[in-house]
Amino acid sequence: LDLWQWLCGMPSKVKSIVYYGKHRNIEVEDDVTAFFEYPNGATGTYITTIADTPGTNRLEITGDNGKLVIEDGVLSFWRLREREPEFNKRFKGGIGQPENWKCEIPVKGTYTSHCGILRNFCDAILTGAPLIVPGEEGIKGLEISNAIHLSSWLGEQWVTLPIDKELFHKKLQEKAGKDV
Repeated sequence: LDLWQWLCGMPSKVKSIVYYGKHRNIEVEDDVTAFFEYPNGATGTYITTIADTPGTNRLEITGDNGKLVIEDGVLSFWRLREREPEFNKRFKGGIGQPENWKCEIPVKGTYTSHCGILRNFCDAILTGAPLIVPGEEGIKGLEISNAIHLSSWLGEQWVTLPIDKELFHKKLQEKAGKDV
């Protein structure tokens, strides 16, 4: 969710389906599908589960000029010759797509995945290296996570961001089995 937010910004609304104990008897969610809407009308989907074996780790971003996919350590970019909205405005053949080509972009780097972020944090403490992501950025990913949970607790309703903190706290206390 942190990476999502760094790349796409904060959504304005979230709607989610969250399962607890669907696949494993654990204390946290084990299957999540979340839908996001942004102030500019863009949408997104986030899916994660512990039941996906051998597992998929894929990030896909589709825009007016093409699509980026990061999977299996490869960054692929499908570049469109013509912007999608203009193409489909004039295209009369039903469903079509503009001419496009795929570019594979080598991915190299030291700070990849969670281990890389932690390594960078340690380097910042030990050597004064600049942080890739300052700690205060973490609140944004937490806000998205809280919105995902709140939406599911409200019967899969849309939740606007920033979330209603009092409502979230009340529902969290209910989930924890405590008097509100």
